[in-house]
Amino acid sequence: MRLRDIVPSVELCQKLPEGVFTDSAFYWCKPNTSEWCVIHNPGKEYIEHAGKNCCPAPTVEELLVKMDWRNANTFRVEKDIEEWFVSQMSTAQVGTVDVGAKSFTDAIANVYLIKHKGRSEGTD
Repeated sequence: MRLRDIVPSVELCQKLPEGVFTDSAFYWCKPNTSEWCVIHNPGKEYIEHAGKNCCPAPTVEELLVKMDWRNANTFRVEKDIEEWFVSQMSTAQVGTVDVGAKSFTDAIANVYLIKHKGRSEGTD
C-alpha cells in the first residue's frame, strides 16, 4: 500500500476548507512540474513555499476527529458513510466501484465535505 492509498484523492483534498487540516501528517504536493505525490510532514517552510502546489491530505482518523466522531452520534456518521457508498454504487456501472481502502478514505472525505462545506466529489 502506498501513502496515496491512505489519504483522500488530491481533488478531494483541494476542496477541503483552508486552514482546517494544517496539522495533518500528510500533504499532497506537486514539486516543480512533476506529478502530485504524498509527503509525510513536509514542514511549514516547504508548505508555504509550495503555495497552491501543496494541500493537507488528512487520514481517516484526522477526518473523523474533525467530525467529532467520538462525541457525535456514531450511528449517524456510519449511516452517512453508508449512504455515500450506496449513492456511488447506484450511479456507477456494474464492476467499476472499488470498495477498498481508497474508496473508504474518499467516502469519509466526502461525508466531511457534505457536513462542513456543502460540497462533495462531483458537485460544486
